[in-house]
Amino acid sequence: MDPEVGNFTNGLQALNIPQTFTWNGNRPYWRSGPWNGQILIGVQEMYSVYTAGFTVVNYPPGTYSFSVPDAKSLMRMTLNSTGSLVQTMWNYHTQNWDITWLAPKHVCDVYGTCGPFGSCNALSSPICSCLRGFEQKNSQEWGRGNWSGGCVRRKPLLCDRNNITSSGGKEDGFLRLPYMKVPDFVEQGPSRTVEECRSLCLLNCSCIAYSHDPNLGCMFWSQELIDIQQYSNVGVDLYIRLASSELDGHRDKKLIIILPVVVGVVAILICIFIYWWLMARRKGAKGKVDANLNEAGQTYPSDSAGILLKHDMDKVNLEKFPLFTFVTLANATDQFHDDNMLGKGGFGPVYKGKLADGKEIAVKRLSAASGQGMEEFMNEVDVISKLQHRNLVKLLGCCVEKD
Repeated sequence: MDPEVGNFTNGLQALNIPQTFTWNGNRPYWRSGPWNGQILIGVQEMYSVYTAGFTVVNYPPGTYSFSVPDAKSLMRMTLNSTGSLVQTMWNYHTQNWDITWLAPKHVCDVYGTCGPFGSCNALSSPICSCLRGFEQKNSQEWGRGNWSGGCVRRKPLLCDRNNITSSGGKEDGFLRLPYMKVPDFVEQGPSRTVEECRSLCLLNCSCIAYSHDPNLGCMFWSQELIDIQQYSNVGVDLYIRLASSELDGHRDKKLIIILPVVVGVVAILICIFIYWWLMARRKGAKGKVDANLNEAGQTYPSDSAGILLKHDMDKVNLEKFPLFTFVTLANATDQFHDDNMLGKGGFGPVYKGKLADGKEIAVKRLSAASGQGMEEFMNEVDVISKLQHRNLVKLLGCCVEKD
């Protein structure tokens, strides 16, 4: 041993369930959490260390040994003058001691940073918050970043010290907090299941929290809850005792979260139904147009791409006019070739063409520069269809595809 100069010491507190402590003088500075015979359940890194080959052998009473498959691995623990407990492994390649773990790593690891009934989360800002059902004891101190005063219970428990549930309200309940470093001052119970832990704590009015570990069994707390941390994916479930009204409020918060989700899903379903209805209606309208197309074309080839209607097609009645596809007319006029142009008017050119059955036709194609709209175009078709004269050709139909 070559102790460094400083006020820090480290050792094992063997009261009730063993824990490792670092003290600054006579005050706790860092705490490992209870030893369950395999790991210190308050040290996050120990939850995965044994997947790398570490094993623990228990030699009663209270003696343990650690081993790894590679007998050449050397590890040592040191406590430096700043209070850091440092674990190092000997690197044979570099011939140096490599730091593999140290504690405390951050301010949440320092004992009691958030005070009684406060929880510390290194990933949050601010890092300290009150446990659910509790509020800041001194909001001004918390605002200045001094959380040591901790939190106090918002609503008193109904269970008194004589193990009697008050008749004026509902029985107290428990709120589950997952992935926690359990508080200090733990007391071990005899039961081995979570349900038994809950029943024993509920019957004891001095019990304000409980937890369960497969190796330790039940853990109970009757003093103030201090030195609690919230971890991200390791730790144990901590159940804290709350008044029934606090639990109802927690359920109300869940309802506030669930209701918007349900409303959102219903809104999405309504939108899907409206979209489906519009598509079905559009398909129905297209079916009517296709029926007219078949009547007009008869022996003419039809365009499988369907008829593309302009936005103002609802202003005119297409059902009374025979319709041709654009492909049919394009093929009949050799793709509207200039050699087939008969003339050009104010609204567009006129082409000669021949249908698939050999019938000769004239096709007037609306010019984009004519300024004629759909309504004017359909009026012209309507007028021509009604005129009967020996110098006028008969109207066979029209095309409203591709604008």
